[in-house]
Parts: sequence; structure tokens; C-alpha cells
Amino acid sequence: MKKKTSFDEKLYPPVLDLAEDVDDEEVFRQAMSGVRPLPEGATKIRVRRTTELPTGRTGGEPPPEEEEEDPERVFLRAVEEANDLEIFQTNEYVEGGTQAWDPRLLKKLREGGFAVQAELDLHGFSQKEAVERLEEFVQDCCRRGLTCVRIIHGRGKNSPSPVPVLKNGVERWLSRRRSSRFVAAYTSARLVDGGGGAMYVLLKCA
Repeated sequence: MKKKTSFDEKLYPPVLDLAEDVDDEEVFRQAMSGVRPLPEGATKIRVRRTTELPTGRTGGEPPPEEEEEDPERVFLRAVEEANDLEIFQTNEYVEGGTQAWDPRLLKKLREGGFAVQAELDLHGFSQKEAVERLEEFVQDCCRRGLTCVRIIHGRGKNSPSPVPVLKNGVERWLSRRRSSRFVAAYTSARLVDGGGGAMYVLLKCA
């Protein structure tokens, strides 16, 4: 009498007998016992492994990249969190602004976004005379209710001093705490307005 099995032998291949006295050829023969050769004329089907895509994506879409924070926002946040006067200076370029002023206005000033309403040319003056005239000029502009002015100090390339005397004097006065009553921000001008030889000054006249 044929013994019944609780499973379908066609779906579940027999367990291999891996006794020590069975050689490799016997193991291979047992493993391949249920394999049938393809009928003549049959076509082989190559199965390609696929990777499941996250919901909402198609195969043609690249994987999402991590969003980087806008560098301008990083800069503005750093300025907003500062407690003192912010000053940036290189050999040619200078800028600064008081912490209480919106740093976005400094960016607008740097880009020439404010109309220049008056200007002061300091060529030919000593540093002491230039600073005196600068102070008088700024106070007068505040009385007149002006917002943006330009100070022309030159680059100091023809000066016997190795440093730009007038430029340094102007920048020192603008960055003084006492001058913050009148000065909200300042920055080197664009090339069309003098570049490193001039400054835009944004006034905050009380």
C-alpha cells in the first residue's frame, strides 16, 4: 500500500542525504534529480531583479537629494544673532552695520539698491579735515531727511603712506559707536560708483 504524504512532493523536493560516505557527484545527482531539460525549441526567459521604488516615485526619477540651506539665509541669521557692530573688511572692500538694523537692507545697500541723494568728495583733504567734513556732512544730511549718501575717499594709491589714509579715517568714523546715532550701515560702492574708492552710507536719522 502506497504511503500518503502530507505535502505535495512536486512542490517540495526531497531532503538530500548528506551522509559522510556520499561523495560530491552523488550530492549533485540528488540535487538535480527533479530538473528536466528544456523541450526542443523552447525559449529561455531571463528574469531581471527589480528594486521596489518608494511610493510616489517612478523609475525615471533620480533619488531625492538632501535640501541644503540657502547660504544667504545662513549669513542673515548669523548677522541677526550678533550682539555688536558687524564689520567686514578686505584690502579693497569694507562694510558694516549696527546690530539693530535689518541686515537685508545692508545687502540692498551693497547692491546699489538705494538712490544716492547726496555725495561728499574728500580728495585733497588731510585725514583730520576729511573726518571733520564727513561728520558735518552726515549731520546736515540727517537734518535734511536724506537716506542714502556716497562718500568719495579714493584708494590712496598716490599717497606717500602705504595705507589708504582717507579711506581708513572714513571707515573708522563710520564704525564708531558714537556715529551709530546717524549711520545704520555702510559698504564699499559698486564699480560704477567708485568701487573701493567710495562708500555708500545708509542713514538712520532720529
